Amino acid sequence: MFQRSRNLAKPWAARNPFPLAIPVIPIVLSIWGLVLLAPVSPASAQSADVFTVRDVHVDETAGTAAQAREHALAVGQRLAIQQLFARLTLKEDEARLPRLSDAELADVVGSYEVQTEKNSPVRYIGTLTYHFNQRGIEQILRDRGIPFAATMSKPIVVLPVLQSGNGQSLWDEPNPWRRAWTSLPPAGGLVPFVVPGGDRQDSDTLNADDAVRGNADKLTALARRYATNSTLVAIASPRGDANSTIARIDVSYSRQGGGGATPATVISVSGQPAESSDALFARAARQVEDDVSERWKQENLIHFGQAQEAIVTVPLASLEDWVRIRRALEQIPFVSRVDLVYFARDEARVDLHYLGDPGQLKLALAQRDLLLTDDAGGMMLRPASGAAAKESATE
Repeated sequence: MFQRSRNLAKPWAARNPFPLAIPVIPIVLSIWGLVLLAPVSPASAQSADVFTVRDVHVDETAGTAAQAREHALAVGQRLAIQQLFARLTLKEDEARLPRLSDAELADVVGSYEVQTEKNSPVRYIGTLTYHFNQRGIEQILRDRGIPFAATMSKPIVVLPVLQSGNGQSLWDEPNPWRRAWTSLPPAGGLVPFVVPGGDRQDSDTLNADDAVRGNADKLTALARRYATNSTLVAIASPRGDANSTIARIDVSYSRQGGGGATPATVISVSGQPAESSDALFARAARQVEDDVSERWKQENLIHFGQAQEAIVTVPLASLEDWVRIRRALEQIPFVSRVDLVYFARDEARVDLHYLGDPGQLKLALAQRDLLLTDDAGGMMLRPASGAAAKESATE
């Protein structure tokens, strides 16, 4: 795979916005100083994915192959940043999104990769990936007063239940509603959707009635099978007209688990002239995806005028716990600064500067399997599994 990178030639402090204060225990520093003071490692795949746009298709023709390729790469940049802005911002702000100059665009494209390419003497066809500079994109949107979110949700397991005169169907065929979901391309937003394969283990774990009734234990079990903790039960009820064709589809959907539980929402999607039932089901599925993604962005908008600061205690069972939690804090866009004020073998204490409210911070950390609680002794940050185990042990 071909990759192009640009050295932005910024000082270390500019590249790393998470300075660490000098630890107050010299003995611990002498043992673990390499980890404490080492430059921050690159963001994890989850964080990087927010500002990476994949599968950008270009097809350009020019006087020569080199000119066609150069033009295609430029066109690809603009297509990619349009997709990125759509991912981060609300639909209501679409008309206010900036059209960047060539110089501005060059400043925020960190690198690109060629996934596939074909060329002729005058034509270039390719599929590209663009990696954008996070701080640069955030600054552009902030300067123009456009609110945005950059917290990636953990994947949501979608359970498409078809409700008709024949009863409720989830795994059984025919289920054009489930088929519509499995045929959708990746959403490309801040909320990844996963449709279960529907094998024997899926059907043994949960059936259509369990999904409709919101059986929490079974929904959780199915989500865990797909390495996440959140489900979306989407119940579609087709409505026919006098000609026995589908005139509209009523959909009731609700998200459960993962810190993002929502009450049931009902939408109606009407058929269009000459539209097939499969196309109507697909359009309804896309609208549910869009609605869930917009709700997520609304809940996670970065509020630059709402600066917060908190001292957070981090119990540590191992050095790996500290490394993981430190990296997670680095990956949250609205965390502006993390100062380490105390460090020992079994505990760290950080002064956390962030934008927004504590609820947003808790939700963002939950997407990285971290639990932030406000205990009697102050705010505590633990790995979610460890916290859950501790709570269970005290019950």
